[in-house]
Amino acid sequence: MIGRTFRNNKNYYYLNDGIYGDFSGMVFDHCKYEFKTLRRGQTFLSALAGPTCDSFDTLSLDVEIPELYVNDVVYVKNIGAYSSASAVANFNGFPPAKIVLV
Repeated sequence: MIGRTFRNNKNYYYLNDGIYGDFSGMVFDHCKYEFKTLRRGQTFLSALAGPTCDSFDTLSLDVEIPELYVNDVVYVKNIGAYSSASAVANFNGFPPAKIVLV
């Protein structure tokens, strides 16, 4: 997680990947990803967005996760083989996300 803000009575967390990266399956394949964190504790209704300035780069407006801090890990299990294959390279100057086996 690379940034956060509070608005509309919820935390908005910005990730280093989004709709124009490995989460393009949300657009092209109507995938519904289950976002998870390594942080544990009480959960809160939160929103997740990608790193771009584009309002379309919204991953979830209603995910229940613990309060996060910059550099916390947010991940999706079994995102699929074509997630990075259909990513737009360097969209808005952001490099592709690193793939990490969990």
